[in-house]
Amino acid sequence: ESDTVNLVVNPLPQVRISGDSSLCAYESITITAESREAVDFLWNTGELDSTIVINGTSILQYYNVTVTDINGCKNDANLPFKVRLLQSPEVDILYGVYGAFQNQYEFEADIIQGNIDEYTWIFGDGEQSNMPDPVHDFEQTGIFDVNLIVLDENGCYDTAEIQLNIIENIEIPNVFTPNEDGFNDNFLIPSNGMQEFLLVIYNRWGAELFRTESHKVAWDGNTHSGEPAPEGIYYFELIATGSIDHSTTGHVTLIRE
Repeated sequence: ESDTVNLVVNPLPQVRISGDSSLCAYESITITAESREAVDFLWNTGELDSTIVINGTSILQYYNVTVTDINGCKNDANLPFKVRLLQSPEVDILYGVYGAFQNQYEFEADIIQGNIDEYTWIFGDGEQSNMPDPVHDFEQTGIFDVNLIVLDENGCYDTAEIQLNIIENIEIPNVFTPNEDGFNDNFLIPSNGMQEFLLVIYNRWGAELFRTESHKVAWDGNTHSGEPAPEGIYYFELIATGSIDHSTTGHVTLIRE
């Protein structure tokens, strides 16, 4: 007489890992162990859930999971799941101040690392630019937070921020030389932050020669008829108000060398 033993061979549980396979240094991604049979999960990170979160500071590149089914059978994923950690770009902001009004800024994106595909400058006054090295005029006074966002070829980004204090100012020169040499050819009163501006030029007999309501429009030394005014002293009346009243009267010397 012989005994019969029925041997049941249970199939191993199957598992595959899915999720994003790359991430930037500041990002987090999730990967998931997909298995119909598994009741327990054990990742090589020590975590026990079917889904784990990976952040950009992780020192691991390969992730695997061991699953256990209801029968106690265990199996691993066929292939470890590789996560590529992308090097994020690094950027800083450089700038210089230019122009007669001292409110024209030339910005430069200082790329420390990375191949940059997109630039977004936010100047804090409602204006933006997508140029790598833009020039921007601040028409108002105040404190402005200038932000730069760069996006590299992998879709990773970095940001930089500076704060600028655009102050109210006005400068009144006392001589100009309209001789077309490209230097000091016009009488211009540089100013910034003026809510009201009016400049009127008179000759010594009180005849009006020039008038403007824009602080960016200069007198070229000609009369209203376009004739060159002779050398001499000319008188101006200036109305300029910002947070304070800068209005004044004075004179300017015209020299034709």
